Amino acid sequence: MKTVKINFLAALAFIVTATVSAQHDYDSQGMIYSKDGKVSIGNKSPRSNFGVYSWDGRTTLGVVTNQYSGMAILEIAGGIAKDGAGYKGWKLVHSNNHTGNKLYFSYGKSTANNKMTLSPEGNLGISGKFEAKQVKISKTPTADFVFEEDYALPELAKVEAFITKNKHLPEIASAKEMEANGVNVGEFQIQLLQKIEELTLYTIKQQKQIEALQQQVVGNK
Repeated sequence: MKTVKINFLAALAFIVTATVSAQHDYDSQGMIYSKDGKVSIGNKSPRSNFGVYSWDGRTTLGVVTNQYSGMAILEIAGGIAKDGAGYKGWKLVHSNNHTGNKLYFSYGKSTANNKMTLSPEGNLGISGKFEAKQVKISKTPTADFVFEEDYALPELAKVEAFITKNKHLPEIASAKEMEANGVNVGEFQIQLLQKIEELTLYTIKQQKQIEALQQQVVGNK
C-alpha cells in the first residue's frame, strides 16, 4: 500500500511537470518563455508580450502589441493589483486606428481614460492641471506697436461705451467666449500687454493735463 501511494504521487508530479513544461520553457534564472510568443520574468502565466512581475504578480512592467487592432501598449503598475475595477496602473498607448496616431497616457484599467495626449504635430493635451516652475512661450509677437506715432489710441469715451454695451474690454474675448473656446495663453498675454501699454499712454496724457491745470491755477493766483 505504501509503494502504491508513492508511485501515485510520483505519477501526479510527472503529469503536472509535463503539463507546465508543455506550456512554458524556463531557464535557470526564472525567466519564462511562453510558446505563444510571450516572454515573462517572474510570472508563469504572462499576460503581455513581454512582462516583468513581482513575486505576487501585482507590480507590473509590460509591453503589449496587437497586430489585429494595431495597438501597442507599455504598462507600468507598481505595487497594486493588475486586474479589477481598483486597478491604478499607467498605460502608454499608441495606435494608428484607435488613437488617431496619437500617443495616449492613460490611467486605470481602460486605455480610453486618457490623462495626457501627444499628437504627431507635437501638440500636448492634458486633462488636469499643469504645474511648472517656469514656462517660456517663444515666437510670440509683442504689443510695442502701441508706442508707434501712428497708433490710434482709442478715445476713452468710446472705450467706456464699448464696455457699457459688451461688458468686456475691446479686442479681449468675453467670458462666455473664453469658457467655450478656451484661451490661447501666448495671444492673451500680448492682448493684456497691449491694454497695459494703452493704459500707460492714457496715464501719461492724463498727467500732462493735470500738470497743465496746476500751472493755470498757479498763474491765476
